[in-house]
Order: sequence, then structure tokens, then C-alpha cells
Amino acid sequence: MNHLFFPFLALLGMLTCAQAQSALRWDKKVIELQPGPTEKTARADFNFTNASQKPVVIDRVKPSCGCTTAALEKKSYQPGEKGHITAVFTLGSRKGDQAKSIRVDVRGENPATLLTLVTHIGEPARLEPSLVFWRAGEAPRPKTISVKLPPGVRLTRVSSSDPKFATTLEPVGEQSEYKISVTPDGTAKKATAVLNIQAVTRSNEPRTFQAYAQVKGP
Repeated sequence: MNHLFFPFLALLGMLTCAQAQSALRWDKKVIELQPGPTEKTARADFNFTNASQKPVVIDRVKPSCGCTTAALEKKSYQPGEKGHITAVFTLGSRKGDQAKSIRVDVRGENPATLLTLVTHIGEPARLEPSLVFWRAGEAPRPKTISVKLPPGVRLTRVSSSDPKFATTLEPVGEQSEYKISVTPDGTAKKATAVLNIQAVTRSNEPRTFQAYAQVKGP
């Protein structure tokens, strides 16, 4: 986990203590998720119980940003009744650790309750390097791109947008690691190509990554 989250979580703990008198008892106020490489959203249920002796009304639930939604089954809960708020975070092109909060306003209570969804998003693929190049007049020897994928994803094909660059694909060791060799047909003229790297998940969902090859001018 990113070390910046430790003081963040400590602050949440302090907020939890400040809200100890709330009528709602939450199973968890902070939920951490690590979605797989094929998932487009992260979803969590924040479960609660009305631990008071009177009905409780939730006036509003408000996520901290538009990339997160929060759905409440209903607004009123009787003593001892259970409920949950479903939070859905859209991953999009985001990477790394993402913390999204949801403010819950309970009628007659101040301050509001703060729920937090922490999502750890891994890299879909690691390409080292993502660009291979040759200088003008350099010998057109093969250059290699190393590809490391998350578990459950395998490469199937590599193609070049410019036929002047030939590519070969070879697995290395474990199934999630590959080597792509790129060879230009010459280095006398400038040229650039996009290398489309096609992959598939265990559930046969296609994935495409990109790298680049270039012959630079003098």
C-alpha cells in the first residue's frame, strides 16, 4: 500500500472516534479493494445497523467525485434494522492508489459520517522500454521490449503499423512475461511504427497495449 495512506487512515480513525455516538453502527467505514486486470469498476457495500432505540433517517449520501456513485436502499431504518450503501468507483484510466469518500448525513446528527473506498489499481502491463529506436546509419540489429502482465492475461500477437519493422513474440519463463524483438529493414531513412500488442484474459476478453519503434534521422 502507498505509505501516504497510513496517516490518512489514522485521520479516519480519529473521525471514527468522534462519531462514536452515531445511531448507525457500521461494519466498516473504510473498505480496501484491489480489482483485477479485467475489471472496469470497484464495488463495495458499507453495511450498517440502526443500534439506537428509535427510527433513523438518512437524509443524503454524497460521493466526493463524479467517478463514484453511492446507492441507498431507502432512507428510514427502524431500531435493529440493517441496511447498506453500495459504492461503485469507475476505474477509467486511473492508476495507483485511489481514495474516494462518501458523506452520509443522518438526520439530527452532526458531524456527518465519512465512508472511504480505497482502491489499489495495478498497471495493466509493464513495457520496458515502451520505445525502441535506431539512429541513422546504425546497424539494423534486433532490439527487445520486455512485457510483464498481471496474472490471468496472456499475449497472443504483436503487429507493426509499418511493415518496415518486423516483430517476433516469445514467452519468457512464467506465462505473464514475454519478449518482443523488433528489427527494422534498414536505418537509412526515418521511420516510425506503432506496435499493437494484443492480449486476452482468462475469460477471453481482448486487451490491447502499445509500444513504439523508430528510426531517427541524422
